[in-house]
Amino acid sequence: MKRSRLTAVPVVAAVALTLGTGVANAEPVDLRTDYLTVEVGGTVWTPSIYGGDAFEIEEAIVYANGSEDLSGGQNGDAFDGVLALYVDDEAYGSDCAGGGDGGDGEPCTYVVDVTDDGDDVVVTAPTQAMSGLDVTVQHRYFAAGDLARVLAAFRNPGSAPITVEVTVANNYGSDSGTVVEADSSGDDAVTAADRWIVTGDGGSYDPVVTTHFFGAGAALAPTHTTLALGNENGGDGDATFTLTVAPGATAYLAFFVGVTGYAGSMYDYPDMDSIAAAPFLETYEAAVDAAVAAATAGLGSRLYAGVPAGASLLNWAPTGAPPATPATGTPRFTG
Repeated sequence: MKRSRLTAVPVVAAVALTLGTGVANAEPVDLRTDYLTVEVGGTVWTPSIYGGDAFEIEEAIVYANGSEDLSGGQNGDAFDGVLALYVDDEAYGSDCAGGGDGGDGEPCTYVVDVTDDGDDVVVTAPTQAMSGLDVTVQHRYFAAGDLARVLAAFRNPGSAPITVEVTVANNYGSDSGTVVEADSSGDDAVTAADRWIVTGDGGSYDPVVTTHFFGAGAALAPTHTTLALGNENGGDGDATFTLTVAPGATAYLAFFVGVTGYAGSMYDYPDMDSIAAAPFLETYEAAVDAAVAAATAGLGSRLYAGVPAGASLLNWAPTGAPPATPATGTPRFTG
């Protein structure tokens, strides 16, 4: 699915949340007027409602020394918006696309709830009615800085089953330079069989990116997955799932994106061991190797972190399977 990129809303104020021991929850943030950044583990993530198109992860920048000190080296432009959710081609977050008045004469707002769960940052967006379902999306930015999760709940308030097409759209900052470094099927050709893919730009200082779509043996897998390479829509891709939700039920899907930074030859470090941020490695090749190793090892306890107790992620668990691990913390996300 090719997404139109609209003009960005003006930045009125900056809202930054840096995690640490005892950091209090932030106030709710209106993404129509405020620029929200989330700094965890040396990575700065930007959740966004870019131009009224869709609620997504707009950007991620990995810093070598664990802070926004550019002298330490950084990999930016990881994305031009990833893990944006569409239901039957309608964007989640598009209730008042373009920043208009939403049809009621009132200024358009898009208020998200920002909180911390342990050392993770959780951003929960408003519930939106889509094709008869009540849809809620939550971002979780994990404390290590290397991974983010988009968790979506689809509640059917009606008395009959509802079937929808759910598409997760990605636009990588590597653009025409995008290359597939590895995938779960081992053929470097992105298809619906690929549970995860590792992409990069060949070493031009964008982070190495890992996108996780579903798990082995999951009850729900995509019907198709695409990634455009080269000058024609380079870096654009998506994965589409056919989802049926029973009456009165809530279905959950989860998608992950990871970033791995590297120093490369443009930075002269006298001592690589002094670099604090674990995801930041010496070369692009080392970053690719680390990303592939992490994807192969799996997501571990982070898969179900903060997921409501008893809920199964359809694109990760077999039909009827319980969660792999208990929910952690006090979930702010209940669907």
